[in-house]
Amino acid sequence: MTTRLIPRSAQEARANLDSFIEKYISRGAWGKGEHPFNDNAWPLDGVCQRGQKGYLYFARRSYNPKHHFVNKQSSAHIPADQLQPNLFRQFSKAMLAHLHLNRPTTGVKTRKAALDALLAALERSETTDPTDVSVAILEQACEIIQNEWKLESAPRIATQLAIIWDAMLLSELVALPTYWTSPIRQTGSRDTIRLGSEFDELRTKKLPDPRVIEACAELFRRDDTDLRTTFTTSGIALMLCSPDRSVELLFAQADLLTPWTDPDSQEQGVSKRWQPAKGARPLLKNVVPSMRDIALRAHDRIMRITEPARELARWYEANPNRIYLPSHLEYLRQKTVLNVQEVRAILYGGEVRKLDKHIHQESGRISRFLKSHRILRTMGNGRGSTVNFADLERAILNLLPKDFPIMDVKTGLKYSEALCVLRYQEFGEHGSGCIQPMFQRVTHGMLASGLKPPPRKRRHVITIFERYGYHDGQGGFLSLTSHQLRHYLNTLVRRDGTLTEQEIAYWSGRKDVSQNSVYDHVSVDDKLHKLEVRLGFHSDTRPFGNINDRIFIRRDQFGEIEKITAHLSFLGYCLHDYMQTPCQLHEDCIQCTELVCIKGDTRSKSALETIYSESLALTQAARRDCDAEMLGAAEWFQAHSRRERYLKNLKDIFDDPEIPDGTPIRLNISSPNKIREAMMRRAIPIKPIAKSIQSMEDATRLLAGPSENASSE
Repeated sequence: MTTRLIPRSAQEARANLDSFIEKYISRGAWGKGEHPFNDNAWPLDGVCQRGQKGYLYFARRSYNPKHHFVNKQSSAHIPADQLQPNLFRQFSKAMLAHLHLNRPTTGVKTRKAALDALLAALERSETTDPTDVSVAILEQACEIIQNEWKLESAPRIATQLAIIWDAMLLSELVALPTYWTSPIRQTGSRDTIRLGSEFDELRTKKLPDPRVIEACAELFRRDDTDLRTTFTTSGIALMLCSPDRSVELLFAQADLLTPWTDPDSQEQGVSKRWQPAKGARPLLKNVVPSMRDIALRAHDRIMRITEPARELARWYEANPNRIYLPSHLEYLRQKTVLNVQEVRAILYGGEVRKLDKHIHQESGRISRFLKSHRILRTMGNGRGSTVNFADLERAILNLLPKDFPIMDVKTGLKYSEALCVLRYQEFGEHGSGCIQPMFQRVTHGMLASGLKPPPRKRRHVITIFERYGYHDGQGGFLSLTSHQLRHYLNTLVRRDGTLTEQEIAYWSGRKDVSQNSVYDHVSVDDKLHKLEVRLGFHSDTRPFGNINDRIFIRRDQFGEIEKITAHLSFLGYCLHDYMQTPCQLHEDCIQCTELVCIKGDTRSKSALETIYSESLALTQAARRDCDAEMLGAAEWFQAHSRRERYLKNLKDIFDDPEIPDGTPIRLNISSPNKIREAMMRRAIPIKPIAKSIQSMEDATRLLAGPSENASSE
């Protein structure tokens, strides 16, 4: 018999792993003690983003819980052959609990995917013991993530794998500890590209179509839209006041806006009480002054729509075991048996009346409600069917949200204090009518379904753009995601250049300024344009790249070029064609609008410095003579000053490190062109509105502009 010798390091790692697991068994799921550790499905409430329900299953990656649900109120069943191996499953639970307490994230499913990859790599090495994890296993796991599973989220999963490995090293859970970093880098992401068609394509996906902003503004200004459209466009208006996440709006408190008055200028404004979703501190977000009235109107409209639901929440806080009935139906509480007409009045509102035979939906939706909630119907003696009041009351009380009266476990916000609550099915997304004695919170899915076409299985839900006929010009209807607005506002303020990166991070509710880069959709051309405006030049073409690798046309080669000619100077060159007369500003190129200088050209820079120093001396001499009132000196001083100003402008551009070498520079010099002026006078100035949305002020103008209805009156 052969005795297997186990290295001491492996024995110690296994003993540490057993202690690690035992430590977290006593702390329960997620280390919070609210759910048993040994359950193979852990609830996601309070762990993922606010409002996200469901379970995390400690099963193999191939497991699909949708195929194993017993009922929707509990977790799905996991067949024995779909469970993770026992030791690895215990390790996975303990590791997720450890990381949730020490490095919390809302991306727990990404961490679970990293553990799935780790298990797959271990099994290929014919083991499932976590203490056998090594650099080779980690590299194999990354290979699986990137090349076999081909996941777009591979960089994020690999990052979580590195976090898990670091935790294993700190807890001494592996036999061969060593330093390791993920080979899957985010630098390959297209988000880092700032130039070319690929960047333009990515930016188009991340930013909303300007026509969508116009459509939302038009619908927001109208007073005749349906409840779903009014709520949705008002929410968009609030999200255009500052770059917010939809989950932050959906879990906002009812008294969202705080008015303020500047003690010095007496200017009035509002701030939003905001609870950032991803770890940043709660803050008061100042609304741009020009958006103040829009924020107030949007908030007021949502408050009016949602007040009935808050009233219901207050009722059930005081009466958790009694169904809400309006005053004119209170007498039904004394009855033990209800007929269909009375059931309809309780569920859908109004008076007790005979069902309209011409409205087939009335009886149908009542039947569907009773059947789906397993309410037994009893046939009366020629008077139609009846139901027990107690059964109906029980079914409606079962609709009370989990954790009621608390809506947000993280902040303790109650349903009765929340902004985004509605009566049950009031959006009408299920087509079965509003259940008036019950309420629910507005979910992300409800908001998103009004902005973007839902999956085919729910095509009975149409977007607000489809309802009101806003087409995208390609045979379909406009669409929007709420997160595009966050990208949109971040891009606008960067284009304006009014906020620093730290201020953008604070305004966006981020705890780390490095997270700004994901929302930076300002291209190289945009940044160059900002420099053009600031420094007074313009460049018609893209930078040439590395100036040292660029081969420019030599002076003796200009004679070989057909159809064009040029004037050459020590600063650069001016291209012409033979339809133009020879330049009258030759040798005075610095004052010519057609001069092109290449940033980074050492010969041009050297010549510029020489000419500038000479021009500066001439200007100073002319100034002295002008101060002495010498005849004719004033005109020369003006000419020298103008020339010196242009030279200094060009010199500042050449010295600016933000402008890449190889950029063609043309100074913005006012030089009249009679032909161009005549052509501009003949042109019809057509400027589509969609092209004019370049700033927060433009968004304000659209949202606050007069409605079409008002103008027609």
